[in-house]
Amino acid sequence: MRPMPARSWRDWLALLLVAMLTAVVVTALTLFAAFQIYVTVVTGPDEPSPLWGVLLLIPTMGIGVLVGGIAGLRRWWLALPAVFSVLGAFAAGAVAIRYELLPILWVVPGFAAGSLLAVALADVLGGGKRSSQAPRGVGRD
Repeated sequence: MRPMPARSWRDWLALLLVAMLTAVVVTALTLFAAFQIYVTVVTGPDEPSPLWGVLLLIPTMGIGVLVGGIAGLRRWWLALPAVFSVLGAFAAGAVAIRYELLPILWVVPGFAAGSLLAVALADVLGGGKRSSQAPRGVGRD
């Protein structure tokens, strides 16, 4: 299994822009959903369930899946950027809390950094499609 050829800087810039735009949109939607869940739990008689946390993590994993899909990752390799995007956001938020900064401003770059790091890792491990390879059924007799 050989690593993919290096992507051009334009490919990485396009992936960065997609990751940042997606992260901004998903973060805003997730914050709105978290606020709605908080209001529901506080005004309701039930105690908070861990299910609410899982429901908030699912859309944030979509950032990595989208970036990985655009980068050409296939099948189970898409799980790598999904998990790394969430880990990147948690790490960036933890750094922000440590230095007493506003964590939400660090979460968006954390999503993007985690997704791009996972794409780079998948490229090295051979999980992405190779540009030198012809698609199935093309050029094969």
